Amino acid sequence: MPCYARQCETIDSSVNLPKHLGVPIIVDNHNVEHLVVARYLSREANPLKRLYGWLEYKKLRRWEKKVCCSADVVLACSAEDKSSLEELCSRVSIWVTPNVIDTAVYFDENEHEVENTVLYMGGMDWYPNRDAVEFFAFRILPQLRQLVPEVKFVVAGRNVHPDFPKGWSLKLVSTLRALFRTCAPRSQRLPSVWYRCVSAAEHD
Repeated sequence: MPCYARQCETIDSSVNLPKHLGVPIIVDNHNVEHLVVARYLSREANPLKRLYGWLEYKKLRRWEKKVCCSADVVLACSAEDKSSLEELCSRVSIWVTPNVIDTAVYFDENEHEVENTVLYMGGMDWYPNRDAVEFFAFRILPQLRQLVPEVKFVVAGRNVHPDFPKGWSLKLVSTLRALFRTCAPRSQRLPSVWYRCVSAAEHD
């Protein structure tokens, strides 16, 4: 089968690409990686961690620029990401490809919609995802409960660290569809968050 292009998922995996492939290279950016580190640095109080993070930020930005500028096409998840990547390398064609989901894969017409439930899906082995979950649970959810007292917060993600989140209810379900089926009322536990752990690779 002929190969017309090579797609590289994230700049990390680009290290595996040979120098001369003879076909167009597409780099799919899930994030603008150096900006993730920059946001971390803006909140880190430890001076040694900030110094280390700054060195990593400089190296990561340089590598991100090299990879994107050497690609034929660069994909971004949002207009904001596209704008940031254009600052790194303006001569490369950059396209926005939003994250989407085929709802027919996850929902059955015979199944009932789960009411008053906020669902977050993301790998819990990545710091920004864990940070987002904790921020929502302790800063946003209490305000939301003032408007909708019975609201539940369900988190689905792979590779949950045993220390995260402490004091939360944790249950393992085998598939994503099973996740939706198990969102039934139960006794609330501090901090009144339901936590479900699934593998994103498992589908019905």
